[in-house]
Amino acid sequence: MAVNFLTMALMPLSQAASWMLILKQRPSLFAAVWKVALFYCIWALYNKYFAGNDSELGQYSMGILAIAAFLQHREFSICGNVVVLLNYCVAFYIAFSRSIHELAIDAKGSDNLSAITWAYIFRVYVLSNLAMWSMVLLKFIKLPSQSVSSSREASQSLLKTPVKAGYQPVENVQA
Repeated sequence: MAVNFLTMALMPLSQAASWMLILKQRPSLFAAVWKVALFYCIWALYNKYFAGNDSELGQYSMGILAIAAFLQHREFSICGNVVVLLNYCVAFYIAFSRSIHELAIDAKGSDNLSAITWAYIFRVYVLSNLAMWSMVLLKFIKLPSQSVSSSREASQSLLKTPVKAGYQPVENVQA
């Protein structure tokens, strides 16, 4: 498989943009995470169906995380984030269990300069993702938990009309 210079350049560029979104958390952590996860889900789909990487599984973990963060569900987002981290642990093993030359040959079928460059970029990309998604997991864990009963109680309290002491509702008013 030849080196695709566009996707090779996207690895560091996407990480820079992802770190910026996650660190700024604008407008919220959930909003930043679903956007980043959706981008990586689409990228994984590209890798699987257009670039011919049959072992790609990122579309599942990133898809789960994108949906969970879009729904702003803390516990679901934590689970999705753990699955993303597990996928990057597999990528870590692939990237670091062999020499750079072996990685380049296994992934790109060559150990020419562009394949070696890709292998180095891939290693940094994997490490950066492990650090970023670990940080996101910690941020999700630190968010206050919203149980179903507490959010239901909050929505019901918003619907109730405050009643002042001594107030009597007027039943039939005639003008």
